[in-house]
Amino acid sequence: MAVANRATAILKMQQQRDPDVLDLRPYAEELNDFLLAEMAHQLRANRSVTGYSHLILSRCNGFTPVGLRSLVHVVGETLRQLDCSCTTLSVPMLQVLATGIERLDVVDFSSCPQLLSEGLLQAAYRGYWTRRHFVLVRKSMERYRLEQSLLQREAAAARLQSSYRARFGRSHFEDMMTLNQRRRQEQHDAAVTLQRLFRTRATRRAYRQLRAAIARQLEEIREHERIAVKLQSNWRGHRTRQNEVIRVRAEAQARKALQYAAASRINAGVRGYFGRRYARSERVRAQTRYRAACVIQRAWRRYSETDSRQLELDVMLMRLRESALNEDAVARAQQEDILRKARDLANRDSASEPESDDDWRDFQDEYGDQFWFSPSRNERVYMRPNDHAREKSILEMPCRVLWPLEQRWFDGRITRYNWKKDRHRVDYDDGDHEWLNVLHADSSRVQLFNGHCWCMAPMLDTSKRALRAAIFVGVYFQRFDPRRMFWRSGTIRAYHESSDTFLLMYDPGNGEPPQYEQEWVSVFTTENHFQVQDAITHQWYSLSGYVFGHVRGQPLDLQMLQSKQNESRWYSVTDYLDYDEEAFVQVDDDTAAKELEVRGDDAADDEAYQVDSVNNGYTEDSGEDEDSEQESNEQDDED
Repeated sequence: MAVANRATAILKMQQQRDPDVLDLRPYAEELNDFLLAEMAHQLRANRSVTGYSHLILSRCNGFTPVGLRSLVHVVGETLRQLDCSCTTLSVPMLQVLATGIERLDVVDFSSCPQLLSEGLLQAAYRGYWTRRHFVLVRKSMERYRLEQSLLQREAAAARLQSSYRARFGRSHFEDMMTLNQRRRQEQHDAAVTLQRLFRTRATRRAYRQLRAAIARQLEEIREHERIAVKLQSNWRGHRTRQNEVIRVRAEAQARKALQYAAASRINAGVRGYFGRRYARSERVRAQTRYRAACVIQRAWRRYSETDSRQLELDVMLMRLRESALNEDAVARAQQEDILRKARDLANRDSASEPESDDDWRDFQDEYGDQFWFSPSRNERVYMRPNDHAREKSILEMPCRVLWPLEQRWFDGRITRYNWKKDRHRVDYDDGDHEWLNVLHADSSRVQLFNGHCWCMAPMLDTSKRALRAAIFVGVYFQRFDPRRMFWRSGTIRAYHESSDTFLLMYDPGNGEPPQYEQEWVSVFTTENHFQVQDAITHQWYSLSGYVFGHVRGQPLDLQMLQSKQNESRWYSVTDYLDYDEEAFVQVDDDTAAKELEVRGDDAADDEAYQVDSVNNGYTEDSGEDEDSEQESNEQDDED
């Protein structure tokens, strides 16, 4: 048992070191015939071992030809290298090793004390070869005879087995056929019975369902007839009432049109009469004022005429004052240029070049309404275009950016947007920044925080209010600060939808260090304290006037604001945030139609007035008479 365990341990260690080499040098002292025989037995029993190609027996002298023969017979077929250097080998051992010398590639018998001459090894090999071939011939003949006898016995056994299987198969097949036929007949009879019962039950159930369906159908037909009669009766009554309403409305409209035409003729006559009377009185008053002004001017010229020295002194003082003002303006311009270059140098990167203004320009049509026209787009709109609204609505929004090389998300905030290159500037919390195409090219690695949760940039659902409020982002403004009691100017940076506030960046005041103050302010609730400036024309508007224009928006003048409030003809910023586009277009069309009617009446009144003036012998040559007549007409329209 100890020998078997030792042999197992040696083979495992050799298998771990090198599966192709069987090195017995470390075990030379304990190596004997029993250990070699046990190793050969375990190698023969272990089929997973493919064999050793290299056998090392150097300095191993404790075995005999018996143990060596057991090991060589097991590993001899795969053996290609043999190392027996410094090993005591006898002639029987050489005869055992000679059985595999023909297949060996490398043989090492160096330093063997028994191999004193080359002839001893050759003699041993020739003796082995002769005995081997004689034994092989005899064994081959015996093997052939045994194989022929085995083949004959196997053929006879095969014929007996075939006959028995054929007889047994035929008998078993007939029995199985009989049983299967009887079983199929029983199944057929049972199936016929079940089908008959099922068809009977299905037919009865179908008949009952058919009778119920016929009854329901008749009831539905009667119900439909009742409903149709009732609908026809209601429709005839509704049609009669509608025709009556249409007739009454047409009569009322015709009567109203007749009254309107009569009132227009009466108003034209009255306005012409009062206009002619007012023009006559103003003409007399103007002539009186003109004569008095001439007298006063003659007296003043005589009194205010100075000498030449006083004139030269005044000219010199004026030139000195202009020179000082020019030097101050040049110094201020140089200072602003230096500050602008410093800011540009600090903000210079991939997308911080100055943006060119868009080509939307505001004009007034033939009726005085303000509209915006783009030559490049060849478009004309009556409300200020809101370009890049979705891109501007995400400014000052927290974001996360995935850097693929580092496989990390970096937190930051979107601070600026360049519409010319369609890129946002992301300022990271660690102080770095970069320009990204957040909503398009780089959207797959950007997350935005919408106030409730993090979402990918393409999944951001911006509300209609935020998109419309984005029209004021990037606009220059002036705001009346109630805490400091003066107007402050700056730029609107971003809009926060949850709190309905704008981020305002104020310009540094005079004498203050060049740093910017930021504040979140509810602009829409303090509309009267704000005015914004157009970037191209540099005109100031109210919040609603910036969108709808001066005519339809809230005016900045308080007197005009009071008059428009009485007429209810202007829109507020709340109307812009909540308006319906279709309703807005319809209201504008109605307003334009009313203005056309009023202007048509005014034109008719002017023509009637001119005819009356010609008939009465009056002429209107002076500009003062025309202005007075226009003021009188406007006063009559208001009355």
